[in-house]
Amino acid sequence: MRERFFTPRLRVKSLEELNAWLLDKCVAYAKTHRHPEVSEKTVWEMFEAERPHLVPYAGLFDGFHSVPASVSKTCTVRFDSDEDQKTIRGGSFS
Repeated sequence: MRERFFTPRLRVKSLEELNAWLLDKCVAYAKTHRHPEVSEKTVWEMFEAERPHLVPYAGLFDGFHSVPASVSKTCTVRFDSDEDQKTIRGGSFS
């Protein structure tokens, strides 16, 4: 993706300008390249066929929540109090 759309390195004045440029590039790519699994259709044609089944955009999504925490060498994550202690096992909280 980086080599396809960001070479050479872009210079834009705003995030909105970058987003508009990326949208144009992505749509142009989708309209001119075949879908990897359905080779008789383009990526754009497959997107248009799937579009009615997609969840509509509902506005800003705060999917990232950052909380300061410390981790000991025994993989104990300490938040605000001892009640919030969790031990990480296999990449997930248990």
